[in-house]
Amino acid sequence: MSQTLMALYSHITAVLGATNTGKTHYAVERMLARTSGVIGLPLRLLAREVYDKIVVIKGESACALITGEEKITPPHARYVVCTVEAMPMDEIRAGKFACVIIDEVQMVEHKERGHIFTDKILHARGTEETLLLGSDTVRPIIRALIPDARFHTRERFSVLSYSGHTKLSRLPKRSVIVAFSSAEVYTIAELVRRNFGGCALVMGGLSPRTRNAQAELYQSGEVDYLVATDAIGMGLNLDADHVAFASLRKFDGQRRRYLYASEIAQIAGRAGRFRKDGTFGTTGQSLPIDDDVIGRIENHIFEPLQYAQWRNTQLDFSSLQALQDSLAKPPNLKFLRRIAPATDEIALERLIRTHEITEHIDTQYRVKLLWDVCQIPDFRNLGPEAHARLLEDMFLQLIDNKGKFSHTYIERNIQRLNYSDGNVEILASRLSSVRTWTYISHKHSWVNNAQNWIKRTRSVEDKLSDALHTKLVARFVDRRTSALLKGIGAKTQMDAHITPQGEVTAEGHRLGHLKGLLFIADEASSDLEAKAVQAAAQMAIAPELDRRLTQISGSNHDAFSLSNAAEIIWDSHPIAKLTMGEALLKPKTEMIGGEFGSPALLYLASGRIADFLRTEIAQKCESLFALKTFCDDPQSFQGARPLAHVLYENFGFVNRLDHLQLIKDTERQSRGYLRNMTAQFGYHHVFLRDMLKPAPARLISILFTHVWNKDGGGTKNPFLPPNGMASTPNDASYSEAVLNKAGYTRQGPRIIRFDMLARLAQMLMQAQNEYNVNTDTKGPKQFRIAQEMMALLGCGYEDFEGILKALGYKKLTITLDEKAQGVETTELTEFLVALDSQHVKPDPQTGKDTKPANMPKEEKIQTAKPPATKSQWEKPLNVYRVRPETNEDGTPIIAVDIDAWQRDFKKRTHRPKHNTQGESADQARGSRESGSQESGSRARRSQRADKFSNYANIGAGKGKRPSSGRHKSAPKKSWSAPKTVEESPFAALAGLQLTDKKPEKKKGK
Repeated sequence: MSQTLMALYSHITAVLGATNTGKTHYAVERMLARTSGVIGLPLRLLAREVYDKIVVIKGESACALITGEEKITPPHARYVVCTVEAMPMDEIRAGKFACVIIDEVQMVEHKERGHIFTDKILHARGTEETLLLGSDTVRPIIRALIPDARFHTRERFSVLSYSGHTKLSRLPKRSVIVAFSSAEVYTIAELVRRNFGGCALVMGGLSPRTRNAQAELYQSGEVDYLVATDAIGMGLNLDADHVAFASLRKFDGQRRRYLYASEIAQIAGRAGRFRKDGTFGTTGQSLPIDDDVIGRIENHIFEPLQYAQWRNTQLDFSSLQALQDSLAKPPNLKFLRRIAPATDEIALERLIRTHEITEHIDTQYRVKLLWDVCQIPDFRNLGPEAHARLLEDMFLQLIDNKGKFSHTYIERNIQRLNYSDGNVEILASRLSSVRTWTYISHKHSWVNNAQNWIKRTRSVEDKLSDALHTKLVARFVDRRTSALLKGIGAKTQMDAHITPQGEVTAEGHRLGHLKGLLFIADEASSDLEAKAVQAAAQMAIAPELDRRLTQISGSNHDAFSLSNAAEIIWDSHPIAKLTMGEALLKPKTEMIGGEFGSPALLYLASGRIADFLRTEIAQKCESLFALKTFCDDPQSFQGARPLAHVLYENFGFVNRLDHLQLIKDTERQSRGYLRNMTAQFGYHHVFLRDMLKPAPARLISILFTHVWNKDGGGTKNPFLPPNGMASTPNDASYSEAVLNKAGYTRQGPRIIRFDMLARLAQMLMQAQNEYNVNTDTKGPKQFRIAQEMMALLGCGYEDFEGILKALGYKKLTITLDEKAQGVETTELTEFLVALDSQHVKPDPQTGKDTKPANMPKEEKIQTAKPPATKSQWEKPLNVYRVRPETNEDGTPIIAVDIDAWQRDFKKRTHRPKHNTQGESADQARGSRESGSQESGSRARRSQRADKFSNYANIGAGKGKRPSSGRHKSAPKKSWSAPKTVEESPFAALAGLQLTDKKPEKKKGK
């Protein structure tokens, strides 16, 4: 060893200590204080990190970066950052650098890379200072190799303590989870994504760009968990609070073994940065750490290294055998051990023995070339044989092209890797392969136009790295869940926004849609995501919900409406729904959404909606509540109260057949009171006209089908015809009870409104009267179908026939006599004339519609009117006719038989009940016709008093409906106007005990 080198020993300082002692930071400051320097780091990732820091301080022109896959070398760079393998030893030996730094020197024990660190410790020296950074375990090795070296020990800035075993789902934020195979890393990463929303990945097989992107994902706080291999153990600075070992065993290339205490400490030391304490422990299926190991790690007490790996660097390239002999040369210093065959030696051995390339090696240059090829790293990690085949192909290419790779060969191999599609595994495989060509492109002696290939391979590698990073993020990071969980845990207000369309976003991610007061979350891929969305939504939309609830509480009546689905609509969105109450007209309300708002405001809004509903029912059903008031008023007319009560109980309508006796017993005067409250007495029903209006009919129908689950309600299918619809085709999906609540009834093929059915009954009676007057028919009254009847209901002839049959009529075929045929001929002729006069033909010249020439301008179409009846308050009806068939001469054929209709008494489904006195119908009829004195005023008074006594019990029930559903029948009688005060209903109402003669008043009183 030269005298100059011996003189430099006094400048060598070993800075030793545990992790997080600031060794690297101290060394960089020392280097930048010199005029020049070089630092060798164990990882490309760490080299890039240090390079970026010193560029900020010294500028790009003064700094260089050299790794196996990346070179940035400005012409006058004074500071070089590189990996240990890439340290410029020729320039260092020439004394170009004032300061030389070697980091993580405890790597001298590494079975594959240890000899490189040992060589740099022995031969790399700075002209002013040499710093060796590492663990305190390497102290005896350095003291043995460099006796005059100075030692400087640094203490850890923070405390590292053991926290025990923790379930994976309960790991704290800012945790690093360590595994030792790619399969374990992917499995754990998937579990972390499900439990915490996402994680970053760091593995040795990733490209530097991908690892940088993943590390930045964790450092920036976008994710709070990092799953990594032991690649994070050296030099990778992370803001981690806890390191959890998912396994304590690893495969070291030869066998699967337990980690040493120093290895666990090196990895666990990533927890805690600067003055912030850190913890470590186990998770998943990992075995617990021994107490002895825990004590060693917490107190930084480890067994010192016994030896350093070494391999001869003075190689002989005169022949293959000479090269192998020089590689096998043993060390001549104590504490050095010949390294086991490394990857390059194994590749050389395989190429010589198996691939038979010795015939191509005949010069010292080719021996050197073969060794250089064997030193290409196995980035693909496919095993010795696969790597040897690749090296053989490259070596032969170099021989065939005079030591250069052809343009075609490089382009072909790069182009087949230039695809960014595929899953994570495929992209990682391509990336590993392209890293080989990135390494080759930096070998200027092997390629022409090296800068072009460096850019080309760098472009493909960056493309694949970015694609792999994107795939890793998409697979193992739920950005929305991570951002929401972070926003939920933050003390600051979450950045939330609600668009006018109701789209809710928080921290830049869409959460769902706010419809009225109801938040509808977007579909979530996991339970964790769903919980995060709900929690974030609660924070994001709570202020908006409070604002809306306040507006609802102060809105006027017109701001609300009731939908066909029994929902309260506000601002075009449903905010409440109706539920069943104690009565049909007393439903309850239930808010739709709003649970994220203030409970007090929600209570006020709920009360305002209940007020709207009560007001809506009171306004729409005013006539119905008027009946209720009439029934409950003791001063109201007693004779009208029973039927009024029944009408109220049935929501404004009753079927005559169901309450025939009660309706008969309601006298004309009593009916007058009910008519004043819009009651109409039809032939089939008694109903309130106001309740047939569209608004109240719709309200009752919706309440009955959506809210009321009794009496046939609760079908969720309300009958809601268009406004003004007199009848509509039959629909079997609606029950009779549902139709009745809307004011309609089913009659054969049509559904008819109550008032239209009442008008139809009047038309039928008018038609019977007109037909019998014209034909002098005796017996049951008959009639013919009129056009006005079908126009009233808006239906065709066939449907109308079905309606008549449903109403209890039957069709008859009547043969006309000569007189009747003459009348029929006259009326048919007039009908045809009128029909032809309505046919308008266009003028062929002008194209305008013109009337027939033989038609008078002012002539009106008239048909024969029947003779006037006794009651001429209705217009005559026009018999429905169609154009008849004609003879050969064009004259119409007069039908001899016509269709007529009459009541079918055999099909009557209801017979009047006998009176309460047990009197038969014939006897009652006889008593009415006899006019005997027993039906005098005294008997009538007694019957009326009994009848009102029974009706009073019904009317005084205040909402209680008789259990039988029908009222008791009252005694039958013929009503006549009262002639005396005693006969007046008011006397019975007041309960007066009157006699035929008034009692004389006593004098003096």
